[in-house]
Amino acid sequence: MSVDDSYAYTAPVGSFAPNGYGLYDMAGNVYEWCSDWYGEDYYIISRQNNPQGPDISSLRVLRGGAWNSGSNELRVAYRYCYTPEDTNIDVGFRCVSGVEMLLIPAGSFQMGSDSNGASYDKDEKPVHIVHVEAFYMDKYEVTNAQYQKFVEATEHRIPEPWNDSSFNQPDQPVVGVCCPGWTRR
Repeated sequence: MSVDDSYAYTAPVGSFAPNGYGLYDMAGNVYEWCSDWYGEDYYIISRQNNPQGPDISSLRVLRGGAWNSGSNELRVAYRYCYTPEDTNIDVGFRCVSGVEMLLIPAGSFQMGSDSNGASYDKDEKPVHIVHVEAFYMDKYEVTNAQYQKFVEATEHRIPEPWNDSSFNQPDQPVVGVCCPGWTRR
């Protein structure tokens, strides 16, 4: 079951209140690419301090759920995966160096899910505590307007299937962006 936020697709970036760190849209607008490689059973073997995924994989982690996700996926810690070459109408990103950066303090966080939900939740177990060093993160997802400036400067193009009026308003998050520079290890 998805959650009705009154938007048919993505909401304009910053439409809802920020989380406790001041970050907007961390769950539910678009899945966001992470730099971590994905391993189905990584939570079983992950280190406690600054876990970054396995050393070898063909998949990258996505987090946070999207506009078309079920309510069980609408949380920052929700973990999903795609190949770096994949694109989709529910995948975007935020920068870790940009104009409106916020310092996320070091801390301990609970990762994983103890739900007895669908079979895709099996890689969310076990629930465990991780410690993450302080880092900066952009306050907002990257918008179409920001991405267009990047396109003009670099000639990189969004794949055409998602460059349509349902998703390309200037204040909406950019979708359909893959990470081809993230080659498989």
